Amino acid sequence: MSNRRWKNFLVAVRDLDHPPRALLTKAARIAQRFEGRLELLHVIALPYVLPASVGDVEEAKAIEIERQERRLERIANRLRKVGAKVVCTVTWDFPAGDAIVRYVLTAKPDVVLAESHHHNKLARWFVTHTEWELIRSCPAPLWLVKTSRMNPSPRILTAIDPFHGNSKPAALDEEILRVAALAAGTRGRIGSAHIHAPPVTMVAGGIGEPVWIAAPEVDAKRLRQRIVKSVDDVADRHGIRKADRIVQAGDAAVELPAIADDWKADLLVMGAVSRSLLKRAFIGHTAERVIDAVHCDVLIVKPRSFKTSVSRRVNRAVVPVPPI
Repeated sequence: MSNRRWKNFLVAVRDLDHPPRALLTKAARIAQRFEGRLELLHVIALPYVLPASVGDVEEAKAIEIERQERRLERIANRLRKVGAKVVCTVTWDFPAGDAIVRYVLTAKPDVVLAESHHHNKLARWFVTHTEWELIRSCPAPLWLVKTSRMNPSPRILTAIDPFHGNSKPAALDEEILRVAALAAGTRGRIGSAHIHAPPVTMVAGGIGEPVWIAAPEVDAKRLRQRIVKSVDDVADRHGIRKADRIVQAGDAAVELPAIADDWKADLLVMGAVSRSLLKRAFIGHTAERVIDAVHCDVLIVKPRSFKTSVSRRVNRAVVPVPPI
């Protein structure tokens, strides 16, 4: 994605019977703010099709796609009434997360918008399997919508890591801040937050085994100075005010949501990269906890060098074979 202003927004609509009101309202407001276009995408994620006869597979698929397109158009018409420019697409492919990524590779939207779901019983947000697949695999920025509110002067909080911890590419912070600037526009305000682990040191235990304890105060102070300088170097390049630079020790999954609340963020911009399955399990859990806990929308950004692992080959539905 270039430095031009966002123009094309892809909205993944899963349930046509119960359209996600917050997602669609927010998407329309975002598109109008950027004078862009919405594309509503619905995926028929079924591996099987049931035609009237064996030779009617493609015809049966076409009929069902057309039926779903009519339903999606009814949703689009509601958005057109409030001035949004909307087009609709229905595709038959599976699983849903991979299907959305495949469509992104073809359509190349500037931003993909998806719903972040609220679990009323537990009063918490949660990430579905499809959304998690998009977080890992979608090459375009992924905007997870939690509220329909749209601040005309948005406050955009960025989670940066100038030390490139957890094997993050060096360019990821630059991409996070570049995308944050696009989201902020001319009226927004950008802040940066860096959460680091409390410094510790190792000493010998009573029977010789290593014991980790808090680092001496002088070492902790020296480390913080180094961290603050690194954050300042990144923030200076992007014109972030010193009052909007936050450096804090602790658990990112706990501290980031608290900082976002205190700073009154409208959007949290985070980075994501592909890792081994072992590392992904641990780091993914941290990211999921942040997305669950934060009350504002979350925008997930990949480095420009990111290559998705999702194949471009569409999975075609087949006629189910009855058991013998």
